[in-house]
Amino acid sequence: MFERSNLENLVTYNEHFLFDKIEENYQNPESIQSPSKVIEKKPVVPSDCVDPFSGSLFDGNTKKCFLDGLKKTRCGSEVDTPCLCDSNKVHLIVKNCTSNFPSFDPFFDSFFDKLCLGLIEPQATCTNIPNPSFETITCEDPYKNYTLSDKAKNCLVSSANGSLCHNSSNLSCLCDSRTFSHDLHLCVEKNSTLQTETSRFLRDLCSIPPSVPGCIQLKKTESIAENIGEKIVMTKMKGIIFSVAGIVMLIALGL
Repeated sequence: MFERSNLENLVTYNEHFLFDKIEENYQNPESIQSPSKVIEKKPVVPSDCVDPFSGSLFDGNTKKCFLDGLKKTRCGSEVDTPCLCDSNKVHLIVKNCTSNFPSFDPFFDSFFDKLCLGLIEPQATCTNIPNPSFETITCEDPYKNYTLSDKAKNCLVSSANGSLCHNSSNLSCLCDSRTFSHDLHLCVEKNSTLQTETSRFLRDLCSIPPSVPGCIQLKKTESIAENIGEKIVMTKMKGIIFSVAGIVMLIALGL
């Protein structure tokens, strides 16, 4: 079940965007797989799932922009609204598909925010739909043999377990999750030592390939050839600047 506070965090949580720098590299499948081997595959979506964008008044260009961008994320379908609302990458795509007026509808981001604030949990078969064209990286134990204090590890573990990723093993989710970012920020915001520890760990965890000892498994899926970082760069060039505070400031200073 989704708590109301978590729903609000899915919409408003960009001031503590943990992976502003990391995600451009992390979510670029070309950094791992040769474009010559790339094949786009479609996810399997149950026919009885409700499409929240069906019947919307948005023009074809806006919806196409969103659906094209969605193919480059961990979310396998637009019916998986918990994934859409939890994904930092999806929120960036929504911003990009809203900013280029008059080509796209300027109210699309407001529609998406309302969708996430009023999020109703879909039936189980309509959630956790993987994108077979997106590179999936998993770790058996990301904390194994990594120097972390007990407090830092507890914050990371509890934040991962409480997020929509549900655990620490799926880096494709964890390094893109708003609920994880939010919970971790709350856990370390009053302790600068914990902020430094977790920032260092996340830089290593979300690099390509992961440079933490416990990440030994790399599950390669057939991925799309386009650079997933392109829309982030385009978005930033258009002047959409995300404010960075708290732990993110430490990450930026460390780069």
